[in-house]
Amino acid sequence: MRLKDIATKNFFGRADVLVSILDYVLYEGKQTVQLGQLHSLNGEHPMLLQNPDGSFRATSCYRDKLFEYDNEDGTISIGVEFQSYNDWSMVLRMMGYDLPHYWELFKEGRMHPIVNLVLSFDRRRSHPPNTLEQMFKKVSSVAAEHFFNYGFTSLNIYDIAENYDSFSCEELQKVLYLFKCDREERPFTEAFDNEKFTGTMSRDAAIVCAIFLNLDLKIEDDSKEIDMCKAVSDMKKRCREEGREEGIKLGAENTLRGIVERLRNMNLSVHEICHLLGVSEETLHQIELSL
Repeated sequence: MRLKDIATKNFFGRADVLVSILDYVLYEGKQTVQLGQLHSLNGEHPMLLQNPDGSFRATSCYRDKLFEYDNEDGTISIGVEFQSYNDWSMVLRMMGYDLPHYWELFKEGRMHPIVNLVLSFDRRRSHPPNTLEQMFKKVSSVAAEHFFNYGFTSLNIYDIAENYDSFSCEELQKVLYLFKCDREERPFTEAFDNEKFTGTMSRDAAIVCAIFLNLDLKIEDDSKEIDMCKAVSDMKKRCREEGREEGIKLGAENTLRGIVERLRNMNLSVHEICHLLGVSEETLHQIELSL
């Protein structure tokens, strides 16, 4: 499993975060879904596939997260997928998950809707088709005519970050705000410099920000919570120190290049310059190439 996939599942698969996302998707942000109404299920569905020689093999399709949501109107199965990059075949993959699921529900005599939610982390503004109608709209086919209504709900993390304050989960708001800063290419540190968000983040939330937004945060293995203000302050301090060291190095190189150039203008030989500066002829050659 890829690093980003694990990071997204650990944070966005949390019940309190999912409740906030479902409120956004199903109820326009109104706090409606309760934690006790979500029941986590095994996302595995066995399938039989046929080999080219006619024999069969067993395989399993896995959803990242699968829940049943019980409310006053009945039960809904909710499948959740996390995608680092847009998958243009996702609608077909979702069908592969749903068909055996519906078959199991049918055998149990308790048919109810399956709602699919795909949360992507792709910074590109183009979106893949999320219905068969979109996938086959330029192709005349039986699939387009008979299955075009099948689809899923697609959410891009950067898009929903525009409405970060519409989510009930405060920690999700913090994470989304940082993604919003990233898309707008604004310094994410301003969230902490201006004390917009204070206090701590869970380890899972901090790791999501570190991995997707390339934040050089120091996160200890045994830490459960991260003081984000301190972590960002430490990161900026490290950047300043690295910048200072790089500046000293660059300054020394520029000074040496200037000296070599002046000595060359004095018509000194390579041997004389190397003796004066205490450098090898190879080093002197590299310096001259940079002039």
